[in-house]
Amino acid sequence: MQMHIPVSPVRAVGYSLREGSPEFDDLGAGLDEAEALGVDVVELPVYAWHLMVEGRLLENRVKDLQRRPQGGLHRARDARHQPDGHSRAPRPA
Repeated sequence: MQMHIPVSPVRAVGYSLREGSPEFDDLGAGLDEAEALGVDVVELPVYAWHLMVEGRLLENRVKDLQRRPQGGLHRARDARHQPDGHSRAPRPA
């Protein structure tokens, strides 16, 4: 006897930003690109940004990231950050 296993529908479309400048210079452009593609989820390459060393958060680096006021970063601050490293924001209507 075969049992039907329901397949869950696609819930979101995601996009991974490419590694770029370690000084976050191109972050806004990457977020704008993702938004123009209409994706629901953006994966940020935080592993390449050197925000942590030996399990400790580098506060100065985090503050530098928070100060980047260009492009889509304003929208990213409003996104609901998820513990899996993805940011989810509602799609514009």
